Amino acid sequence: MDRIILIERDVELRKLLSMNLDVYLGLEVVCLESAQELITYHSKHLDGVALIISNKFNEGENTSKVILDYLHEGEFPIPYILMNSVIVEGVNTISPEKWKDAIREAGRLLKITSKDMAAKNKKLKKFYPILVENLLNIKVEKCACDVYQITKSNEFMIIIEGGEEFPSILIDELHSKGVKHIYVHKEMRLKFINQFSKQVLSILSDDSIKTPERTKVTEIGLSTVSNMLSMGGLDQDTIKLADATVSSMSKVIDSGNTLTDLLKTLQENGDSYLFKHSMMTAAVGVAILSRLDWGNEDQQKTISFIALFHDITLTEDRYAKVSTRRELSELRLPKAEENKINKHAYDAAELIREYPKAPYSAASIILQHHGQLNGMGFATTNNSSLSPLAIVFKIAEEYAEVLLSVEPEFFDKKNILKKFHKKYPKGMFRTVVDVIEDFRN
Repeated sequence: MDRIILIERDVELRKLLSMNLDVYLGLEVVCLESAQELITYHSKHLDGVALIISNKFNEGENTSKVILDYLHEGEFPIPYILMNSVIVEGVNTISPEKWKDAIREAGRLLKITSKDMAAKNKKLKKFYPILVENLLNIKVEKCACDVYQITKSNEFMIIIEGGEEFPSILIDELHSKGVKHIYVHKEMRLKFINQFSKQVLSILSDDSIKTPERTKVTEIGLSTVSNMLSMGGLDQDTIKLADATVSSMSKVIDSGNTLTDLLKTLQENGDSYLFKHSMMTAAVGVAILSRLDWGNEDQQKTISFIALFHDITLTEDRYAKVSTRRELSELRLPKAEENKINKHAYDAAELIREYPKAPYSAASIILQHHGQLNGMGFATTNNSSLSPLAIVFKIAEEYAEVLLSVEPEFFDKKNILKKFHKKYPKGMFRTVVDVIEDFRN
């Protein structure tokens, strides 16, 4: 069977392209990480690649150059589309913001008519994708609505009927086969998500569940809160689930004696960096506050609340790893995506302003968590105007990033804190780093 090879580092763009290419063109989409993976794949499937779509750069690799050199040297007549915001002479280049043009161009190159694509487009707009991984470990007696899967012939086939028992075994099977999404009718998406949110809420509220299971469900809770916010805003169901998720985060943190214990729990039971980053930031922040003269239990709860919401508008793990202007620039994102990351602190703070009984100063601290008072962009110098709690959170987040990026056996606390002291030599910043120095990791 002919396949389309897709190399795209932007997760959201990759989802859009792969789903639409699959549905509109009727070809399997194989997502690879680099041009080198493409070369290895093509050597095993010489007659099975109908089209290649890629970005320009990937993890230091000049992806488009490697692909073009490979196609030219091997005289392989495979059409190639480059997703890039700047036109490249002699290459079929399409800006990422105009991704729909890439679908149309792929159809033209593969001689699939616009009439065929229009018919499929009408069908696709009726359905909303749901991540399969967010439904794992969740038990629901009856499914709120019909659930569909896309077949090889690009039809939406009912796999679960509304009102019938929800088959968790089927979800496990789909996940094990690598199925990323199932679908519900667009108008039923809130009803479906809310049903699962109630089940997640029930599990999170169960004090008897063990830490590994609680960790997994807490991660689902955070992801579900994010989905509910994007679909329906900050309603009562979202607030209830967010409160339960914050409480469950605290229980996971309290289950271990040291940060190393928590890190091990997260590495064994957590999947997304966004989740692990939020958990470790909360844990480090709580540990700092417990050692400060003015720290108290209410502030520790505030730190956990902020940890849940500070990156809630970010859509993928690599965005949560950005903490400097340089790191953002190196992602080479479309301008619209770059703007979202630049203002994510502001957007999250605006959400919290509508949150009833949100901890005092939570919105203000979220606004400041990258060192800027207005929540826009990333500070390049230490701002002494930040509130003390914002300074605690900022440094806790940075220390959490280090803990998550270094293998435990290579973790050199002395060397790391030497760098922290150099970066934060004065005032409250220095005080917080001194506190971390006393941690028993």
